[in-house]
Amino acid sequence: MKKNQKTITAKILGLFLLGLLPLPLNSCKNTADNTASGFKQITLNDVQDVFIINPTEEKKYPNNNWFTINTGNSERSASETRQDENNLISEYKEHTVTFSCDDLPPLKSNLERAAENNDIYTMKYKEGDTHTFYCYFEENAELQLSTLLRYEGEYCYIWTPDESYHHYDEDSLMSEDEIKAFAEKFDLIYQKETALCGPKYDGNTVLTGIISPNEKISIVLYDIGNNKSQGAYFGYFTSASYYGGNSMEVIFVDSYFAKKESTKGALYSTVAHEFNHLLNFVNKTLKYGKSMKSWYTEMLSMITEDFLMEDLNTEYKDSPQKRLELFIMAGHKYGFGNWTQIYHDIESYNYANAYAFGSFLARNYGGSELIHEIATNEFVDEESVVKAVNTINGSSYSFNDLIKNFVMILINPLYTNPELPSLYRSYSKNGYSLNKINLNGLGENKKIQPDYIDEAPTGNLDSYGFLYFHFDEKEDVKLELKDFLIINSY
Repeated sequence: MKKNQKTITAKILGLFLLGLLPLPLNSCKNTADNTASGFKQITLNDVQDVFIINPTEEKKYPNNNWFTINTGNSERSASETRQDENNLISEYKEHTVTFSCDDLPPLKSNLERAAENNDIYTMKYKEGDTHTFYCYFEENAELQLSTLLRYEGEYCYIWTPDESYHHYDEDSLMSEDEIKAFAEKFDLIYQKETALCGPKYDGNTVLTGIISPNEKISIVLYDIGNNKSQGAYFGYFTSASYYGGNSMEVIFVDSYFAKKESTKGALYSTVAHEFNHLLNFVNKTLKYGKSMKSWYTEMLSMITEDFLMEDLNTEYKDSPQKRLELFIMAGHKYGFGNWTQIYHDIESYNYANAYAFGSFLARNYGGSELIHEIATNEFVDEESVVKAVNTINGSSYSFNDLIKNFVMILINPLYTNPELPSLYRSYSKNGYSLNKINLNGLGENKKIQPDYIDEAPTGNLDSYGFLYFHFDEKEDVKLELKDFLIINSY
């Protein structure tokens, strides 16, 4: 049986066909070079999927001639694949607000480092103590919140607003039992998370003006933004607490959602997420003076939640895995390198794609050993990931190689091809586990929905983003590209 042929025209400088998915010799035929100067025509048989990848740090704009698509009429509309997209975005609440390391204190001199006293004083607190926290994430202004230490756990202090906080009512006031349960959840995951992501602050820092270590991690439970159910954030961490007014190793969690039965599980997972941000800051910024990109620390926080799902009894709806519903619907268009908090829908895709990338790394390149190496090596961002993957696997990947491998999870959802990466791989070692994820079985039986080529895509292709096209067998498609191209041949 003779299958349909697809014709692809591309700039040779940006054409990568071998290495990741080598094609059979009889499936590729070069024709006469009768196209415009600098272009060459290549005919491939039996092609069904094409990925256009942008592994750079710059955004690409399809409507600015980054590529053009010429195609005939198609019986299937690409708009059909996006019918539920907006509804999912509107219901989605982000777990955190990212932090910036742009205004860190200066580095210590060598003399200051040599004169350090190893007997670092550890700050301790007891139930009944009061403290005023500067809450940096408020809609109108910075909030100075007077709090009371309500409970002391094995590894944490729980603080809640005192009676002077006149906005506090029964909808967001934590009971003694609720506070104790919250502390017990944190104590349950503390040792496992610090073993995975690196230790808490012990006074070792290359920066000046940093606080003395606390004996335990503080958790402040209050209604973030004083907006109850209208709140968009479950919790946050701010690095300023280590050198600003708080003088406390602290994460902030929304008490309204922590009390609500339908979101309580998500808030337990949020504590693991925000604690990882704190540990990232300790093990990358305080220890090495490095500033991290948002995608990097968010990826680590979400994969940490993934590892702790069983410990916290996290349901799918409250887990980072639910973010993959956006990834398979349209997330591949947006990438995750240029993080934005201006547009909620794009930020949702950033989270979804960063988690998908972390999930891909953990399930295919070393599980907890890999994530520990990423979280604790002396590098950050792309370099940290590449160094860790190659250290654990004895490989020589570049970051671009990993991005190109990453997109293959879309065409190998059930791991039917053991030579390609997949999320449908479980992991269990040293007390850490990850379950198999079937990208075609998420949510309400959602399926991976590539763009059928019948119209030019809209919007931006973000850094580390890619466009996934699936060809209708009735179509011959001609593409003119100016960047990376990966072909899947069946």
